[in-house]
Amino acid sequence: MLVLRCVFFFVLCVLERGSAQEHVDLKSPKCSRNGDYIISTPGTSDIRNTNGRCSCYQFYYGDNCECNDRSCNYFGNALCGGPAHGTCVCGTCSCTLGYTGDNCGCSTNTDTCISSDGSICNNHGYCECGRCRCYETGYQGPLCEDCKACPGWCRKLKACVQCKIFGTGVLSVEGCDNCSDRYNIYPVDTIPEHFTSLCEFKDLDDNCIFYFGYLLSDQHNEISVAVLSAKVCPKSG
Repeated sequence: MLVLRCVFFFVLCVLERGSAQEHVDLKSPKCSRNGDYIISTPGTSDIRNTNGRCSCYQFYYGDNCECNDRSCNYFGNALCGGPAHGTCVCGTCSCTLGYTGDNCGCSTNTDTCISSDGSICNNHGYCECGRCRCYETGYQGPLCEDCKACPGWCRKLKACVQCKIFGTGVLSVEGCDNCSDRYNIYPVDTIPEHFTSLCEFKDLDDNCIFYFGYLLSDQHNEISVAVLSAKVCPKSG
């Protein structure tokens, strides 16, 4: 005959199987509270006894019931992103080749982070989960291609803007023609609002100030330059 007797304030039960006894510590900390600790050593009911074993609850396993292959993080409504991304092993996602992260949701492929010159994120950031994370101060954009606070692009575009729009500056006719191959430069009455990178220079040919804005494409292979057609010149007299 099998008899179960419990002392609830100790959460300790004694299971009698004929002449044998098993002492059970329910939801025991020895079993990560994911199972019962069973002591079968004759003549003792001390739950501190180290000769016992854990009887794990459903879905748990391990010497201390510490593992559960259904407790990992989800990605895309699937455990570890599904079999194509990874599998759950003892509460931690084990990712397949090509994926990483605590839920195997990050692709290790860097193709979407390669800029037109072949560098990763224009050497101003690193690729994480298929996206550029810009680490260099001031740089932003999908490929860390834009820096509103950096004077670099303004300086690069200055000479082409002068020759193409105003017919001034240091470039030769041939050099000015080459600007059309690299940049899309055109005059405007008002710089469009989405041209958030703005530049300002003095034209030394007439001491007038000219303004332009530029916009870089995501792939950094097309640059549009909108130039205010009217300069701001010093008042005469």
